[in-house]
Amino acid sequence: AAPTAIQDDPLRALRAVRLAVSLELQIEPATLGHVRAARDHLAAVSTERTRDELMRMLQAPRPGRLLRLLDHLGLLTAVLPELEPLRDLAQPAPHVFRGLDHTLSVVDRLGDLLRALEPLPGEDAVADLTLGEASLRLGRFREALDEYLRQEVSSGHSRRHLLFLAAALHDAGKAATGQLSQDGRLRFLGHEEQGASLAAGCARRLRLSADEADFVAGVVRHHMRPETLQAAAAVTPRAAYRFFRDCGPVGVAVILLSLADMLGKYASPPPQAEWAGRVGVARSLLEAAFEQESRVVNPPRLLDGDDVMHALSLVPGPAVGELLERLREAQAEGGVTTKEEALAFVRACTEGSAPADSRRDMGPGRQG
Repeated sequence: AAPTAIQDDPLRALRAVRLAVSLELQIEPATLGHVRAARDHLAAVSTERTRDELMRMLQAPRPGRLLRLLDHLGLLTAVLPELEPLRDLAQPAPHVFRGLDHTLSVVDRLGDLLRALEPLPGEDAVADLTLGEASLRLGRFREALDEYLRQEVSSGHSRRHLLFLAAALHDAGKAATGQLSQDGRLRFLGHEEQGASLAAGCARRLRLSADEADFVAGVVRHHMRPETLQAAAAVTPRAAYRFFRDCGPVGVAVILLSLADMLGKYASPPPQAEWAGRVGVARSLLEAAFEQESRVVNPPRLLDGDDVMHALSLVPGPAVGELLERLREAQAEGGVTTKEEALAFVRACTEGSAPADSRRDMGPGRQG
């Protein structure tokens, strides 16, 4: 290439990094200087070209390694400025990394996890005992996971590629939400919503489609949900229903990111019991998604609003929707399977004799 190639087109700096990592090549020292200097000129490159090169990086076999090299060369936050506030962000135990290093570790570990869960993983992909446990306990979902991740959201970008972008942005909201609690512990309450807003803004800046922006922001918004579920004794069908009701099409991606997020907290394998618990949550949720979808995730409609209003002499209003939602939760639990049982259930709800609704808060709120 001509000595001025990168100066003529700064995007070639990103391409050089991608090719070097993908082909396991070394960049010559002189070229490295041009790559570093390109940082100040990337803003002149069209948004669409920068986005397309970033998405090619996220499609590479080891995107975490790519992002690390980009950061080493000073290019990462020129492409993803949302990550700069995380660079020196301290985090409480059990985190061992500062904010940006944790983020890059999560992207690394997400790649490791997905290789371990491929339909035909190589031996090296499951040699790690931690990944081996995930492979063993989640192995029966390999084909379903592969099909899920390959599905395009739009514009030729698959869920897999957008999941890696969400992983890079999953903690972007921490810098704006960190505060000391009364016990002196640093917490990041609400970082999921703040991060989702930043992720949506990033997607708009990159001119991703509305569906792609919704996917990335949704994964970021819900990424703490599996950790919250892990604190419960077990993932009940009701809890699984609520999880997928709230997460929608990003639910499976959230599960995978949650596993990588735990791995990315530690420089060494996570505590075995904690990891086993997170994998157990993942298995229960994936069972619901792939093996019990028609009962737990999307139970059939036994009644509609007109049925409820006619049976109970109600007028249109929030109470009707609340009864239908309680009915769907009861269906997920397996306690209601016919229209007659559904009518009896909603009548019992209004009479106060329906089975108690645990109504535990399964939403986000942990500090991360």
